[in-house]
This record gives sequence, structure tokens and C-alpha cells, in this order.
Amino acid sequence: MRNTLIIGYGSPLHRDDGLGWRVVEELERTSATDGISLLACHQLTPELANPVSVAQSVIFVDAVADIKPGEIFFQKIGPESDVDCFSHKFTPAAVLALASELYGACPNAWMIGVGGESFEIGEGLSATVTGSLPALVAKILELSSSKHNA
Repeated sequence: MRNTLIIGYGSPLHRDDGLGWRVVEELERTSATDGISLLACHQLTPELANPVSVAQSVIFVDAVADIKPGEIFFQKIGPESDVDCFSHKFTPAAVLALASELYGACPNAWMIGVGGESFEIGEGLSATVTGSLPALVAKILELSSSKHNA
């Protein structure tokens, strides 16, 4: 059986933009990650199409700039083929489209994140985003369970 791949991305040197990395670290500490593969990266790139293509489901985790700080956001996503694969704005939908195009596989996928409060240069999440971590991790584990991946 294929697993769930969780990709946390962003810059841990820009405060709340490091959310994806922090979520991966939190998940590494929990024992509830059987069948889950974890990956942290600075940005999404075309090379992610291969690991995405072999997963049963994928959860992309990032800070969100345009919602209320601390608010959890999630949505099911699909591939979008009309995107630029070679820019800083490479999106989860573009990764899915590339996995489908190159490998003929497009797993179930979700985008999940928390509204960021501070994207200034510096390390560590804001108190608001840190306070949202337990609920965010719980939602990710819920999404990664087999009942949501059918």
C-alpha cells in the first residue's frame, strides 16, 4: 500500500514562513506516523513530482499570508497544467500536474496551513502560529488517515 507524503515547505529564516518545517519536526516526534513519509524543503520544485507520483496521498503544508493569523486553512487540490514549472511560484497544483504528466499518477492531495503573523527575517514561529500547531498537526493526521484517502 502506498503511503501519505507530507511536504512542509517555506523558509525557517522568515519566522512564520518556517511553518512547514516546524510541522515536519512535530510529526517526526509523534508515534502516529506509520505509513507517512515526511519531507521539508525551502520551496516546491519539479523534482518533487517523482515522490508525489508514488504516494497514495499528499499533504502540502505552508504558512498563508492572506488569512487571519493563527487561522487554519485547508482544501483538497488537484493538478493545474497551465502553470510555470520553473519559477519561484511553483505551486502544489503544478507539482501534481507534473507527476501526472511525467509518471501517470496523481494522488489525492490537500493544501493545509496557518495564517502567518510575521514573515520578517528571524527564526522561530510567532506565538500565534505556535499556538495553532497542535490543531494543525491533528488535522494533518486526520487527513492522512486511510478513511480520507479512499
